[in-house]
Amino acid sequence: MKSYQTIKRLSEHEGVGIGIRINIDKNNIDSVPELLNVLIADGLQKKVSVDLAPVHPWGSDTTRYHYEPLSLTEYAEIELDLLTSMVLEDFQVHLLPNRKKSICTVALNLRNGLVVDANGKLSRCWEVPYSEVKPHKHFVQYLSNHANQKTLLEVGSLRRGIQKSNWLGQTFLQVFEEKTIECVNCPLLPSCAGQCPVRYFQDAKPPCPVWKYNLEGRIALSYAIDQVGSVEALKKTVQATQS
Repeated sequence: MKSYQTIKRLSEHEGVGIGIRINIDKNNIDSVPELLNVLIADGLQKKVSVDLAPVHPWGSDTTRYHYEPLSLTEYAEIELDLLTSMVLEDFQVHLLPNRKKSICTVALNLRNGLVVDANGKLSRCWEVPYSEVKPHKHFVQYLSNHANQKTLLEVGSLRRGIQKSNWLGQTFLQVFEEKTIECVNCPLLPSCAGQCPVRYFQDAKPPCPVWKYNLEGRIALSYAIDQVGSVEALKKTVQATQS
């Protein structure tokens, strides 16, 4: 495969960061270990960063998507198994979430964060271009000055510049200030910061991070590594218990 050969060539150069995003649903879950084994066979597990994520549709019109989604709890269990295997095979794995002080670098960056699509339209989120993103009816009180919902999350164009405020970021902050979002009382808020504003306004419910559903397992794996001193020591411990 041409893409994989490109990854192999890039891995030969020092100082090149390589990230592989694997979006997982019921149709491709069995092939993920196969890809990881290929990376291991080529000695790339220490040279690439593998990011696992569940498949989710972009935009409000989901009828045109053909995929079989996993529930968050189903995916979380599968992800934990994959992460454990990746740790034992020396992949670069980030197990525990860090403190987050903002939702994302684009959506709430009121001045500098911009996404430009092929037509030169500007928005604050990469899920907006080419998608018909419609806010849930629950947020009708915030839409009085925005009759055209189709362009609600666009802020301008390359030709005309930024023409309107960042409705997405400003309204999400307002929801937090009004304390009408469940995230306000969640103990995990400092580590997820409310996640994705776009998905929240589409579904009217917080898009909780996957690690919420396998955090105990992640903590246990991290603790096991710390207790034996290193990943290498953990590998030896696991091998000893299996022999």
